Amino acid sequence: MDIEIDSSKSMRSVNHIKTLAIRGNMWLFFRYVVSGIVGILGTFYVGREVGPEIWGMFSISYVISTLLREASVKIFASLIRSPFNLYKRYVADAWSLSMVLAIVVLGLGGIPLLLVGELPSKYVLWLVLCGFVSGAIYFVHSIPRAILERNMVYNLLSIIEFADTATLYLGAAALLASLDDKIIALSVSILLRAIVSCILSISLIKLPVKFAWSLRNWGTILRGGSLYMCSDIVNWLNGLAPLVIVGGLLGASALGIAQMAFRLLAYIQGVILMMNRILFPLLARLQEAGAEVRSTISRTLHIYLLALVFVYIPLIGLSPSWVPRLLGESWRGVANMLAILGPGLIWWLLAYAIITSLYSVGFDSSALGAQIGYSAVYWALGWMMTIHYGMAGISIAYGTASFALLVVMNLVWKTRTESEGFMRELCFSVFFIIIVTMLWLTLAGRI
Repeated sequence: MDIEIDSSKSMRSVNHIKTLAIRGNMWLFFRYVVSGIVGILGTFYVGREVGPEIWGMFSISYVISTLLREASVKIFASLIRSPFNLYKRYVADAWSLSMVLAIVVLGLGGIPLLLVGELPSKYVLWLVLCGFVSGAIYFVHSIPRAILERNMVYNLLSIIEFADTATLYLGAAALLASLDDKIIALSVSILLRAIVSCILSISLIKLPVKFAWSLRNWGTILRGGSLYMCSDIVNWLNGLAPLVIVGGLLGASALGIAQMAFRLLAYIQGVILMMNRILFPLLARLQEAGAEVRSTISRTLHIYLLALVFVYIPLIGLSPSWVPRLLGESWRGVANMLAILGPGLIWWLLAYAIITSLYSVGFDSSALGAQIGYSAVYWALGWMMTIHYGMAGISIAYGTASFALLVVMNLVWKTRTESEGFMRELCFSVFFIIIVTMLWLTLAGRI
C-alpha cells in the first residue's frame, strides 16, 4: 500500500488522530497477547530441544538481534516526530542513512572474526555474526517501520512484528526437526525473522521518495535519535540493578526471590509501556494539529491509573494469598517484595509517561537528564539500603527513587512547557497505594 508521507492531510483532524491512537492500542494489545503466547510456547519447546548450554549461546545472538531491531527505529525518532513541512526533506536523507548504518552494523559484526582465538567456540562466533547480520537487515527496512510509527498505522506494524516473533520460533522448530546441527538451525532462524519482517515492510509500504545525501540532515537525525536511544540504555541498565546488587550482596537465593518479584511486575510494566509507545507519535501529531497536549497527557495518566486498578490489586494486593499457593511457601518473600515494589512501579510508570511526552515535544536533554539522575539515585540508594535492610532495601530504593522522579518530572514539565503540572494524578496515586497497602496488610495478617 502507499503511505502518505506528508501528514498534513492524513493527520489534519484531531479526532482522527485520537481514533488512530485508540485503534493502535487495540492492535498492539492483541499483538502483545498473541506474540506472548507464541513466544512462551516457542521458548519452552526450543529450550527443551536444545538444552541449557546451546540455549545460552543462542541467547547471545537473540539479544544482539533484538537490541539492533529496536535501535534501528529509535535512531530515527526525530523523523517520527518531525513537523510535516520538514518531513519530505528528511525522509530521503533518512533512508540513505539507514543503509549506511546497516553497513556499519555489518562492519561491527566482523569484529568477532579478529577474536577467534579468544572465543570459547566457533559456534559462539557464528551466532554473534548472525545476530549482527540480522541487525543490519533491520536497518535496511527501518524507514518504512518509522513511517508506520509516525502515521500510527499500528495494524500493519502489528502484523510485521507478529510475523517476526512467529518466524523466529516456528522457524527454529522446523529447522531443529530437519537439521542435525542445532546451532545452525537456531542461527538461521535468527536470520529468517529479520528477512521475513524486511520483506513484509518493503512490500506493504511503498516510499514515494528517492535516496538523498545530506551530511547536515544526517547529523540532525542522529542527534535526535541518539538521545532517545540513550533513554532505553538507561532503562536497561536500571533493570540490571537487582541482579548486580541483590545477587552480589545477598547471594543466589535472595536473587531468585527478587528476580521473581521483578519478573511478575514486568507483566504490568509491559502492558503500560505498550500504551506508552503510542504516546510518542500521538503527542507529536497533536502538536502539529495545534491541540492541547497537556490535557491528552492528563487523560493518559488517568487511563494508566485505571488500568493499574484492575491489575495491581489482584497481583500485589492479593499476593499474600496467591503467592504461597501457586509458588510454594519458600516463595513467600515474593509477596513481601511485591508490596514494597508496587508503589515504586506506579510512580515510575506515571513518571515515564511524562518523560515520553517530553521526548515527543522535543525536550530530549531535560528528559534524559532526569532519567540519569534517577538511575544514579536508584543504584546508590539500592546498594546502601540492601546492605542495611536486605532484600527489602532494593525495593525501598526503587520506590523512593521513582517517587522522586515523578516529582521532578512534574516540575520539569511545568518549567519547560509553561503549563500546569500533574499534582492531582500524583495525589491520587498516593491515595490508591494506601488503600491497596491496607488490603495487603489485612491479608498478610499484619493488622
